[in-house]
Amino acid sequence: KISTGFTGANNISSPGGYSRKHPIRVSAMKYISAGFNFIVTLNEFTFGFKNVSGISVNRQTSTINEGGVNDHAIIVEDPNQSSFTLSFSRGLMIRYPQIIDATVRSAAAIVPNPIARKAALIGASSLSPQEALEKGPALGFINVYDRTNKRLLGLYSFLSLGMTEWRVSDLDAESGGLLIEDMTIIHTGITREPTVLQPFSIGSAINQESEVDKQAREAYKKIEEAKESQKEKLKELNEKLEKLKDKRKRMIELITQKSEPTEEDLKDFDANEKSYIAKARLARNSDNENKRQKVDEANKAKDEENKKISDAIKKYREENAPKQQTEAKSVEDVIKERLEHEKERKEAREKASEVNAAKEKENKERSQEVIEKRETKKNSNEQNPS
Repeated sequence: KISTGFTGANNISSPGGYSRKHPIRVSAMKYISAGFNFIVTLNEFTFGFKNVSGISVNRQTSTINEGGVNDHAIIVEDPNQSSFTLSFSRGLMIRYPQIIDATVRSAAAIVPNPIARKAALIGASSLSPQEALEKGPALGFINVYDRTNKRLLGLYSFLSLGMTEWRVSDLDAESGGLLIEDMTIIHTGITREPTVLQPFSIGSAINQESEVDKQAREAYKKIEEAKESQKEKLKELNEKLEKLKDKRKRMIELITQKSEPTEEDLKDFDANEKSYIAKARLARNSDNENKRQKVDEANKAKDEENKKISDAIKKYREENAPKQQTEAKSVEDVIKERLEHEKERKEAREKASEVNAAKEKENKERSQEVIEKRETKKNSNEQNPS
């Protein structure tokens, strides 16, 4: 606990006449409000953000000059013309598919009663933190704590109406920074709620609780009770929403079934819902008839196109049949000529072989005659040497 200043002698004043008898009190370190320890809640869902900006209260005023009042102008408060926004920053979060949430909101949107429909939409946003942050409506609180994380120093409430702007930080392959997403929501205005604070004083007075702190504690208790009551209301809304989901599912079944729904099927629906089911069935039957008609027209057009293609193929064949026959005949002639040529060449080769064989035989006979003549001449010379 820190305090500065001094207490001089009794009734001794400074040269300027300022009494320094009482010490100057400064907040203890643990009571100094830190701006880095905070959380944000939307419909009881807790969100962690790197920073929050836009926590402010703005009042628009105008002046009126009244006759007889010459020393000042009358100041009156005007309705706010501008919207209230809060900006948040955090590390990029991966979004999950919203098929179920979209189905729930669609079911809530068809509720005929406007008040019940609004309650159902609020209940739908309370089922998902993503819906509470992006679409709303959602009851939000910004809680600011001290360094020890035990004492609530600031509490700000607002009614979020959904996200109006979202952007992500620039992508840079050369840097090692985190991917940060910034978002802006619109709300109906910030309310500064009372918080429970211990008084800071000197000596034994540090543990005393003032009347203001008691009132603040009671106010905080009422806030907690209001939160519990809100939880009960949300529970009731969730039960109503489940019933609406079942009812919507039954309506879809009645609309899509082939047979007409009976009175027993429609006993749980009011007049507006019965009228909606009848109109939806009529529109669906009309759509089916239009679809069948379009399919028949498409099939007819396809048949006509196929017929045109068949006629074109038949005509082409009729025009090109003589030419193909002529080409076929010419090919047969060529083959026939080649066969005859091969036959002639074979006969010529056979004749040449016969001629060669006859010449070879004739040469052998001549050689034999020459040899015989030589032998005869030789024998005769031996018998008659003279």
